[in-house]
Amino acid sequence: MKRRYWLAIAIAFLLIVNAHRLTGGLFPRQLVPGDLLSRLETSVDDLSLEDVSESPPRIAREPKAQMVLYGDTNRNGIVRKPEDLEGRDRWSWDTGILLPFNQDDDNLNGIPDWQNSRPIDFARDRELALLRLTIPEPWQDSPLFLHANHAARPHLRAFQRTHQGWIPVDLTGQTPLNRSRNLVIGMEATDFANQDWNGFAVVTAFIPDGGEIVQRDRLAMRVTPWLIPSNLNPPKRVFVSPQSNSTFLPQLAAETQAQNLDLSTDSSGILWMQDTMEIGFMQFPSRGELHVIPAVLNGIRSSRIDGFARTLLGRDFGWFSVAAPRPLPAAYSWIDWYGNLEVSPPLPGYPWGRIYYGVADDYSLHPELLAFLDAQHLQAPAVALDTSWLYIGHVDEIVSFIPDGNGSFLALVTSPGAGVEFLENLAAEGYGEATLAQGLSGQASVNQLLANDSLMDHNRMLQQDHLNPILDTLKQEFQLTDDRIRLVPALYRPLGDAIFPNLVNLLVLGDRLLVPDPHGAIIDGSDRLQQVFLDLIEGTGLSVAFLNDAEYHEFKGNIHCATNVLRQGSEQAFWTALPDPIKP
Repeated sequence: MKRRYWLAIAIAFLLIVNAHRLTGGLFPRQLVPGDLLSRLETSVDDLSLEDVSESPPRIAREPKAQMVLYGDTNRNGIVRKPEDLEGRDRWSWDTGILLPFNQDDDNLNGIPDWQNSRPIDFARDRELALLRLTIPEPWQDSPLFLHANHAARPHLRAFQRTHQGWIPVDLTGQTPLNRSRNLVIGMEATDFANQDWNGFAVVTAFIPDGGEIVQRDRLAMRVTPWLIPSNLNPPKRVFVSPQSNSTFLPQLAAETQAQNLDLSTDSSGILWMQDTMEIGFMQFPSRGELHVIPAVLNGIRSSRIDGFARTLLGRDFGWFSVAAPRPLPAAYSWIDWYGNLEVSPPLPGYPWGRIYYGVADDYSLHPELLAFLDAQHLQAPAVALDTSWLYIGHVDEIVSFIPDGNGSFLALVTSPGAGVEFLENLAAEGYGEATLAQGLSGQASVNQLLANDSLMDHNRMLQQDHLNPILDTLKQEFQLTDDRIRLVPALYRPLGDAIFPNLVNLLVLGDRLLVPDPHGAIIDGSDRLQQVFLDLIEGTGLSVAFLNDAEYHEFKGNIHCATNVLRQGSEQAFWTALPDPIKP
């Protein structure tokens, strides 16, 4: 009888232990006094990133030996004492633990890894921030808990490494961890910083005794930011959505093939590949090196229009979304498209460049998207440019940045004033009958255009009232000098669409520019507008291909609108080159 009794006890014990393991540490649940958890919360939730080590929860008595919770504080990709011990309860932009947002798809099941129930990359742990916990001898048999501050908790996932794999960890501080002499915790974020979360978290390991804490240690951490590469970053892959019987696609294919670049096409009818996604990247230290993966931001129109970006989701290629479509008046329905979201090359004080976007009257880029971009900090604050005068009011129709051949850049800015001057010069040279926009809907002779007084006055007004203030903004916010700016001739109808293809709406592929063919004026067998463009970029060492993009021009867009580019994310760790506004 006694044997059966003790056998039953043993079986019950094994069931409890295994149930705890198999359910990922969610059973049994041991309630920790609410007052204790409240003290943990109030010690961090209202603090800034630099102040997290203040107001620690009270420890009942000074322990003989202290538990130690530590992670990759020095960001070298290796979690190791004593290097990672100093300053671990503080976080700044140049030091402190970084959390990856695990939004690629390592097991190719069609969903981002953070949505899987358990980590996928178990063997290498590359996409988890590893934390280690050592517990002093007197406390190794005591229940141990992990707690994340309330504001961060919905945006975090934590796992404990066991012999049976990773098991989920309760971050409310109410379910004990599995006992082990040297615990390893893997953490990941389920978002980038955004309007609902500043990206910051404080994680506390603690051992309670009644209503008091007898052991505790804590870490400050933040999710790594998302960055947009500029035109100066090397291209890796080009995307386009060609029209049926496209004349543009063979030209683009020849250019990408010559540079050994992948060309991906989509025939779902997106039309404007630039507007459907923004391809950025994220960095985080892992396994002794800097891990850099592309991360594509999904468009915020309907899933039918903006479904292409998710097809890029895969191993080491992340995908995420930020905001939902919003109702907009028809005249401003384009404002949330990503041709209206660009980034400059590195600037003085802004080594990662600055984001810029278009505003029209009382309408601006989606407020959730702007809040998200601001929360990344490194390319903020974003700069607003007036696009109210354009038919499709996107900033990629106003300015493009190109390499200058000396490690810096030039800003090509569309200029209706220069367009009028171009016509006047041709007429003065005796070429009034030369044809512009030949074969396009805007085809007209130089004399016909100059005779249209209202059209000429409109373009002079655009220069005076809109483009000159934009130039002032670029000079002030981007610290551009006149020698860095090239005014590119353009002409616009009263509705804001370009008469001939917009030469600024181009594609930069390393030292090769793919520029819309302006279609005239043809003088002595050569295109005068093409020559003007080549003169503007003289000395840069760039080569130029003028591509016929008429099929897009007639739909009010050009080469940049029709394409998108995956560019190489920087291999320089962002914390080694911080912008002036957030330098420590």
